[in-house]
Amino acid sequence: MVHWGDRLPQAHVGGQVRPLQLGGYDDCRHSGVSWIYRLHRDELIRYLEENQLPATASDTVADMRARLVQFIREVSDVSSGVPTAQPTLEKPWHQRTLRPPLAPRPDASTERLADRGGRASHWESSSFVSTEIHYWDVFMEKHWKSVVSRSVCDYFFDQQRKVGSPEDMPPVIATPHHYLISIHRCSMFFVAVCMTEVPPLFVIEFLHRVVDTFEDYFSECTESIIKEHYVVVYELLDEMLDNGFPLATESNILKELIKPPNILRTIANTVTGKSNVSAILPSGQLSNVPWRRTGVKYTNNEAYFDVVEEVDAIIDKAGSTVFAEIQGYIDCCIKLSGMPDLTLSFMNPRLFDDVSFHPCVRFKRWESERILSFIPPDGNFRLMSYHIGSQNIVAIPVYIRHNISFREAGGGRLDITVGPKQTIGRTVESVVIEIPMPKSVLNCSLVPNQGKYSFDPVSKVLMWDVGRIDTAKLPNLRGTINLQSGAAAVESNPAINVQFTINQLAVSGLKVNRLDMYGEKYKPFKGVKYITKAGRFQIRM
Repeated sequence: MVHWGDRLPQAHVGGQVRPLQLGGYDDCRHSGVSWIYRLHRDELIRYLEENQLPATASDTVADMRARLVQFIREVSDVSSGVPTAQPTLEKPWHQRTLRPPLAPRPDASTERLADRGGRASHWESSSFVSTEIHYWDVFMEKHWKSVVSRSVCDYFFDQQRKVGSPEDMPPVIATPHHYLISIHRCSMFFVAVCMTEVPPLFVIEFLHRVVDTFEDYFSECTESIIKEHYVVVYELLDEMLDNGFPLATESNILKELIKPPNILRTIANTVTGKSNVSAILPSGQLSNVPWRRTGVKYTNNEAYFDVVEEVDAIIDKAGSTVFAEIQGYIDCCIKLSGMPDLTLSFMNPRLFDDVSFHPCVRFKRWESERILSFIPPDGNFRLMSYHIGSQNIVAIPVYIRHNISFREAGGGRLDITVGPKQTIGRTVESVVIEIPMPKSVLNCSLVPNQGKYSFDPVSKVLMWDVGRIDTAKLPNLRGTINLQSGAAAVESNPAINVQFTINQLAVSGLKVNRLDMYGEKYKPFKGVKYITKAGRFQIRM
């Protein structure tokens, strides 16, 4: 109930004069008007119409929310006895009714939101956004140069409701005054808000560095983990971004600045009142090798390299390759004493169509000699990423014989067999087959000779966890498909999404030639491992 001096504003409701109810506004006076940002477009339109603030076709969600917030603030100023200009509307303010926010309806889009968390971070400022039962809400904010209103996230949320899956979310969204650049990792969205034009890949790379840092510090990156380590997250963001510009993004430097949290350190900080922030500047921060700290010593000196390749491919019904390319990267675990200088050479470096390096790599030597020369960071890091395009011959390591029919009387039939192909004798492991079925499918009665299958009647997705492929007896899945009676005929067959892993094989044929070390006298233990995985691997039926 709103008071204006000694007068009590009234509203005509149902033919009776009743005190104006601001729908929980007494509570909102403490929490602001955050409930308005939980409303959908149709609910906002209804609010505006009920308060004689009709929306036009050109109004965006942000415009309608801003108008509603302004109206509440005007009423709030009057109710507190502060003289203010009344809004120039057809009816006086005391004849308007503002109802409390409705519980969001569980429609298709909000049900999808309930499955994921999200977070938005600004280069002007940052907000951490999560999902509650049916809507998004901000649970953490970080501002750098200036304060950016939370309402800028509305453009992102509006776009998110339109797409079917996180992978379909556009990485760049242009708004009237900002650019929203996002990635999706760990079941969360990371959105950077920039006020001026910047190279999008530069921002995307920084967002990936933020996630990698959180995973390195906390072992995993989830909403609950971030909430549990609020202080450390704020400290990391302060060091990683200075006045809107990336500063310290190397894990080694950050760990010298901000100690990773553990139980003993948390207890000690609680007792002594100290923080995780170091009192001295990291030793490597001012050197020409800022990614490596000085004075590193190990009893066992080791250098491990993992060459990982992901195959993206589309295979047509006849088994021919429509499209195939490889996205690869080399991850390193370097535990070497002192300041070693390494060179890594390949047997066939001309395979690379495009490359991206860690800052430690000397790019001029790569251009001239195709040799990776670098002083490595201490610990785990990604040395390089590379791309092998479809103009090269990409070997397809698995094949699938399939037969599916939805036109038989009483239902349909499915028969799938999986086998290895061009694997040079390596075993194909962790095979998973995923088939999104048509909406008319009620259930599947199938018999696998290996692994287990499951069918979700809600999402209509058939999953077959095959495991390892034994060439002596190829995995097979066959049976019947139950369809809705009277349902329209299925116009096209679904596609098969395949996941697999092959150890000790780089499907591109890439081989490491040798690793040499200079600047130190000891002989380290060296190892290289090759792994091939399925990226976006799809077979059409």
